[in-house]
Amino acid sequence: MASSDQRSAIPEEAIKEVRNGSKLTKVRGKNRQFRRTYWIDFDSMCLCYKPTRKRTRTKLPIQDIKEVRVGLKTDRFRSSIKNDKDPLQSTSNRCFSLMIDDESRSLDLIAPSPEIASIWVQVITTLISKGKEDTIQEKRQIWIMQAFDHTDRNGDGFLTFKEIQKLLKAMNMNINKNYAYEKYKQFTDVNGKGMTKDEFTKYYRDITGRTEINSLFDKLAITSVSNNVSIRSYWNRYADGGDELTSSNLKRFLQQEQKMDAITDADCQDLIVKYEPNSDLKASYCLGIDGFTNLLTSRYGEIIKFTHQKLFQDMTQPLAHYYIFSSHNSYLVGHQLVGESSVDAYIDHMQKGVRSVELDCWDGEDGEPIIYHGHTLTSQIKFKDAVQAISDYAFVTSCYPVILSIENHCSIEQQRKMAKYFVEIFGDKLYKEPIDPSRTTGLSPEDLKYKVLIKGKKLKDENIDDDEAEVSEDEEDDLKLSDEAKKKLQEKRAGDKPKLAVELSRVVNLLQSVHFYDFATTKKNWKFYNMCSIAESKASNFVDDNAPDMVEMNKKHVTKIYPSGLRIGSSNYYPQTFWNVGCQMVTMNLQSPGSDTDLYFGRFAVNGDSGYYLKPEFLRNVNKPFDPQKKAKSNEKPTELIIKVISGQQIPKPDKSTKGEIIDPYVKIQIHGIPADRSTKSTKTISNNGFNPRWNQTLRFKVINPELAMVRFCVYDSDALSADDFIGQNTVPLPSIGEGYRHVFLISEEREKLFPASLFVHVTIKRPVG
Repeated sequence: MASSDQRSAIPEEAIKEVRNGSKLTKVRGKNRQFRRTYWIDFDSMCLCYKPTRKRTRTKLPIQDIKEVRVGLKTDRFRSSIKNDKDPLQSTSNRCFSLMIDDESRSLDLIAPSPEIASIWVQVITTLISKGKEDTIQEKRQIWIMQAFDHTDRNGDGFLTFKEIQKLLKAMNMNINKNYAYEKYKQFTDVNGKGMTKDEFTKYYRDITGRTEINSLFDKLAITSVSNNVSIRSYWNRYADGGDELTSSNLKRFLQQEQKMDAITDADCQDLIVKYEPNSDLKASYCLGIDGFTNLLTSRYGEIIKFTHQKLFQDMTQPLAHYYIFSSHNSYLVGHQLVGESSVDAYIDHMQKGVRSVELDCWDGEDGEPIIYHGHTLTSQIKFKDAVQAISDYAFVTSCYPVILSIENHCSIEQQRKMAKYFVEIFGDKLYKEPIDPSRTTGLSPEDLKYKVLIKGKKLKDENIDDDEAEVSEDEEDDLKLSDEAKKKLQEKRAGDKPKLAVELSRVVNLLQSVHFYDFATTKKNWKFYNMCSIAESKASNFVDDNAPDMVEMNKKHVTKIYPSGLRIGSSNYYPQTFWNVGCQMVTMNLQSPGSDTDLYFGRFAVNGDSGYYLKPEFLRNVNKPFDPQKKAKSNEKPTELIIKVISGQQIPKPDKSTKGEIIDPYVKIQIHGIPADRSTKSTKTISNNGFNPRWNQTLRFKVINPELAMVRFCVYDSDALSADDFIGQNTVPLPSIGEGYRHVFLISEEREKLFPASLFVHVTIKRPVG
């Protein structure tokens, strides 16, 4: 249910407008517009509307809306405009779009007036912003309301026991029917129409109590009582037979068990005020079982250390010392031979914190450069539109530099237009400073905050009109093209190399692309601003045969790795291979789901979504040689990672299905890192229980190089007749894993949060002494 805080920033007139509903026009393409009534249900926090051909209302959860765009700012709106005189142009001040989930889908709407459009934009933007600040408990309450509404098909505000049974099964809850009915009678007026929302909330909380957290709390509270006699009065007064934790005992728990060494008395009091729902306990700085549960399911109890969720790394070292969040074929939303190119894809990358994107530039027939995957059937977008989108969204998530990797196939004339757009659109954001000849190391992310860097070729002499230069960094592995397209590409490569415009050369400075010949040449001749791009197949050979040399090169120079052109389905390689040798820009097809993509997003899920991750010291220090391929010495002492998988909460069915049998879940934990550290272990399978499975099983791992290691938590549904179904995962750098009792919130294969699904674990990290 929406709290008053969520609506406090919204004028009452605006709330009234969106609650009562407005007639808005939905745009679905050229000449396809539909007028419908839209309103907001503040109880379930959903946008509701009545489709023209359906009697039932349709709901869109506010938490599924990631952004509101004002004007004609989506691919659909842009494609709906036929020309400059199109009537849609004149409605720009009445248009807005709701961007949905992580697939760049949009709901494009036209309001009857600019004032109505402004109200809707203000309300939804505020709700999105407030939703990001919601506690887990507030999110859970909204989720309960949405589950109720989804089951209440006739919309009468009541659920019968039969409907409750259906809802519990959809939730993967295998509960005894008689027990469920007794609880139903306990919370419901059996002579009434059924269970109301408030009654269902109490019913749900009663049958889903966290017994494993209760047991932990009882142990801590007993200690609290024995250590502090004064707490007994609180115990008897408030707890109804239970216990409470004082601020001092909470501090002891957080320091000793959770390894939050820097926590202070004042911090503990603040946590109690934030998470304890009982006002009397809160006033006495005591934490009851509800407050304790709230704390463990908050961001302070997540698997990622709270301090690592924020910016925690040194950002003042040279760019070459960081892994950089980088995408390949950044403009594509699917297949690299026949997929769609999208301006929205660039916006999505910027919002995710991606710091390096590719612009595959070709001559447009109308004299305007375009972006698409050349010599394929992918659609095309305007270069200018992409640059404008990047400029608008470059620093909404991260303030650290954005790198544009230019794949230049354009004529001199259209290259000049590219340079013109870079200068005009980016303005002061574009880094244009010439190289300081006295510098020997690169600038840092901190030095380059709010700057856009252009990565590309550089002319040796910019004082002439133009020069001969290889301006394209075509992938070394040819695409699986048609014979005709491949012949054209080969003819193009065999002819004269296109010239590089002086204007475009001048915007390239700190990241100058040069051809990689060998490691000796690199060490002897390259300057700090020289970098190279290497195809995955060649880079893999280097890792196998020349890993120490590659490590040393990457201590001083930025290296970009890109997927083979043979990956026509836009699949990905294993990024850890190249992180192990210090490669910075390990580009990935971020639109493609899979374990490799999960690993990649996990790497950059820490450090405040900055898009930069400081490499381990041995991958930065020129005085420390390192070979990731080297086998461990017999006397080498590893770090021991001990994970007790205690329980799961509301694990969904595969693909979030609400039908079919209740799942049989098990947990698989993987260690990714240097070859010697890779390992996988699994728990037992719990039959017929996805709602609150209890494993209480300990998995132990020995890790030689924890600084490079990633830990991936996966949940599967065991299937005796076919391959086990993947449900969700969460991947975290081992150095960022919090110790003690932690919750691992699951993410789907499509990178959607599977709230409220989670694992409850206990983590111990034993580091070698000496």
